[in-house]
Amino acid sequence: MTEKPVEIQRVETKSHIEEFIRFPFKLYRRDSNWVPPLLSERRAFLNPDHNPFFDHADVALWLARQNGEVVGTISSQIDHLHNEIHDEKIGMFGFFETFNNYAVADALLATAREWVRARGMTALRGPLSFSQNHQVGLLLRCSGPPMVMMSYNFPYYSTFCQRFGLTKTMDVHAWLVNQAQYEGKTSTLPTKLIRVTEKNRQRAGVTVRGPRMQKFGEELQ
Repeated sequence: MTEKPVEIQRVETKSHIEEFIRFPFKLYRRDSNWVPPLLSERRAFLNPDHNPFFDHADVALWLARQNGEVVGTISSQIDHLHNEIHDEKIGMFGFFETFNNYAVADALLATAREWVRARGMTALRGPLSFSQNHQVGLLLRCSGPPMVMMSYNFPYYSTFCQRFGLTKTMDVHAWLVNQAQYEGKTSTLPTKLIRVTEKNRQRAGVTVRGPRMQKFGEELQ
């Protein structure tokens, strides 16, 4: 049986946004480890009027369809502030979601690549949804539930990205710390952590203290 062709459609309407946001719910519906996002938060995050990322970036969102049904999503973005600070001409992609079908992944990644290339970028980096301040990278190994702000995806995502020609830039790790072992005393924390924290605190001129509840209004200010 001949597979239906993959069509890539740019997100341009509110209904497209809803399809973009809700696709992962369909993709991971049988995966007990996936943690669904709040729909209201996703709508605000993808809205240029509510997310300051759009103030210094160009963004395009895309839907992949087969036979009219959404089978994948991706974003392509150029973070001008990042490129200015790091002296790069990097385009990025994020919100990369797809069924286990390389034809879909290839069409999505190629769309993101061509979009940033047409705007003068010389490399494609991702997944970043939208930047290093948000969800970064692909989940390669996990021995427990997903971590906050860390990506969650099926194992075949990495295979698809490598097959497309992407190579790893860096590793990102998430660590579990048992607070009970430190007995609530900062002096029992690892010495390197204390040293780095103190150095950063002094450099930034930050003071950490408990709130003064009797002056709650002033504390909020």
